[in-house]
Amino acid sequence: MPLLSLKQLQVGGLELTSELLRALLQLTPNLTRLELFTTTPPVGLVQMLVDSCSRLEHLHLEFEYADDDALWDLCDEAARDMVNHLKYFALVYHQTLRNTPEDRMEILWRSLKSVETLRLWQIELNDAMLYSLSEALPKKLTALDLYSVSVAEPCSIGAWVEFFVTCGEQITSLSISHSQLPARLGQVIAKYCNHLEELVVRSCRFEDESVVAIVQRCGPTLKKLQLYDTYITELSIRAICGYCSELEELALFSTEHQLQQFEDSSLVSYIVAHGHLLRSLCIRGWKTTNIVLTSLANYARVLQELDFENDAGLEDATLRQVMKSCKLRQLNITTRHDCGGLTAEMIELVDKYYVFTKRIQNPLSLDMETIYGILYGSP
Repeated sequence: MPLLSLKQLQVGGLELTSELLRALLQLTPNLTRLELFTTTPPVGLVQMLVDSCSRLEHLHLEFEYADDDALWDLCDEAARDMVNHLKYFALVYHQTLRNTPEDRMEILWRSLKSVETLRLWQIELNDAMLYSLSEALPKKLTALDLYSVSVAEPCSIGAWVEFFVTCGEQITSLSISHSQLPARLGQVIAKYCNHLEELVVRSCRFEDESVVAIVQRCGPTLKKLQLYDTYITELSIRAICGYCSELEELALFSTEHQLQQFEDSSLVSYIVAHGHLLRSLCIRGWKTTNIVLTSLANYARVLQELDFENDAGLEDATLRQVMKSCKLRQLNITTRHDCGGLTAEMIELVDKYYVFTKRIQNPLSLDMETIYGILYGSP
């Protein structure tokens, strides 16, 4: 296998030891992107990267277990040797990491001197850590993804204000998921994140007043707005349709037990005026009408992804019009029992011809058997 010229690599395995990883990385000196999936941080990980992967720009670390000691070692290594030209850094845990010393995390933050995209998953932050993160974030940072970072002891509104006062101006892409957020956080984001182009909020209490404040301020620049299970009402939809004009991706996902009713005239008007830009639309959980589908067929010809919920009154012919007119790659239709609407034959046709696909080509992925084969000639 010609590993010398390899630039992208994905490595994973519960048995991945430091020795195996070091031997593998020595064979791939030209890596610019590495994604590592294992139980805990391998001992000496950062030093391995410094020694063998001097061109690395994209580093994704994903660990199965929350091991404080292993993370502390990683932070200490980072203080000495972190690769300064990293542009993308992700630290992902499958179990929530709590009680992490603030000084150790600050060491890690300050080692990321050139990062443009930062992802932190299931690392519990308190007010002091959030403040130190904002102080240490590089000026090049434009994309921030925070997943389950404020759960056990939610950060205060004051800490979030300090955070966005410091770094909000440079952020163009913001994602916050599965966290407890202060009621007025939307107003804070709207005030300090003036150049926001992408906003994703999942499974957080992020209500109408937050959404309205953000679209009033950032609507003209937003290209991606995804709200999943956020307790919004029709008021947010009207505000989005009234203030946004450049959206390429829009998700309004509701998990309520009953379909959410809303007056679809604002959405239809938006599609008529700006549907030519839409590539992805999710309105699952909201009542979808034939008028909405017809407007998509007529004015959203570049639409590639559509996700909605079947309901009484929807007609097969209308959906066929969408399928014929738009450039759909993904079409997902959720059907509740005895809802009527689209026929079973139509749903079956959709299931047969439309499947979920990834947008980007994944890097080469190596499992443990392949790694053993490369290093030792046999598993």
